[in-house]
Amino acid sequence: MFKVSSKVTVKKSWYIAFLMAIVAIVISWNFFDKPVVDFFYPRDDSLYFPISSFLTDFGEAGIYLVGSLLLYLFWRKNRPLMARAALFVFTTTAVGGIITNILKVIFGRARPKLYYMEDTFGFLWFETASNLRSIPSGHTTTAIGVWLAFALLFPRFRWPLIVIGVMIASTRVILTHHYVSDVIAGGFVGAITTLVLYELFYPQTEKK
Repeated sequence: MFKVSSKVTVKKSWYIAFLMAIVAIVISWNFFDKPVVDFFYPRDDSLYFPISSFLTDFGEAGIYLVGSLLLYLFWRKNRPLMARAALFVFTTTAVGGIITNILKVIFGRARPKLYYMEDTFGFLWFETASNLRSIPSGHTTTAIGVWLAFALLFPRFRWPLIVIGVMIASTRVILTHHYVSDVIAGGFVGAITTLVLYELFYPQTEKK
């Protein structure tokens, strides 16, 4: 049976990515969030709306949690490498989702629909209502986290897999369920969670 490492090497690039994400969120908050939502809302008669409605479902965590768990249980006795990959996908989905939901409650950011219905735009802090849980985007956390995990597991198809994750994440803005800054935040949470867990599931000593 495979073992999961308990050590993570914190990389300088992760700190840089964090700072870049914060800067991008602040810039988006001030310059892009409202204009982008204004552009896409409401455009449900456009061609990209049904396409985005279809793609956005692939940001649902449930399909990855159930699928990867079943594959892990199926492979864990006879195919340990495949079982570890399945458990890696399950764990990154679950951990990313937990972190995102905690942050959603802490920030209590109003969703775009409240911007149109009540002219509410901002943070109300420590809220649990669905319309006040906009940042980070949960679908984006899942999409970026899971498809980055696939990219790490199948490096030959790395870029196409990453592009798929980004496409799924972008639907949250196109459908005006989230602001651009929400998606940036969700993408960072998903990516960093996957990278940290990859270090645990696949230690450097095994990669050499």
